Amino acid sequence: MESKIDENALVQTILDGQVDEFQQIIENYQKLVWHLVAKIVKSEADREDVCQDVFIKVYKNLRSFKFESKLSTWIGRIAYNSAINFIQKKKPELYEDISP
Repeated sequence: MESKIDENALVQTILDGQVDEFQQIIENYQKLVWHLVAKIVKSEADREDVCQDVFIKVYKNLRSFKFESKLSTWIGRIAYNSAINFIQKKKPELYEDISP
C-alpha cells in the first residue's frame, strides 16, 4: 500500500476532479475490505454486495476524510461498520421484537 503522503495526494487528486483515479483506491484496498467484510458476512454473494457498497460509501464520503489517520484505517472502519449494519438488517426479528 502507499505511504500516507502518497495516499493523501491521491485523495486530493480525486477531490480535485480526477475521479478516474478512484480506481487506484479500489485496487489498493479491495483485499483489506474483502478481508474485513468476510469475517462478518458469511454469504459470498452478500459479501460482494457489502464490498461494493463500501467503495460507494468511500467515494461519496471522500470529502469527509480528514487526513488525520491513514486512508486504510478510514476505509477499514467503513467496511467494518457496513458489514455490521448489513448483519443487523438481515437479522430475523424475534417474537418479542414484533409489536401488535
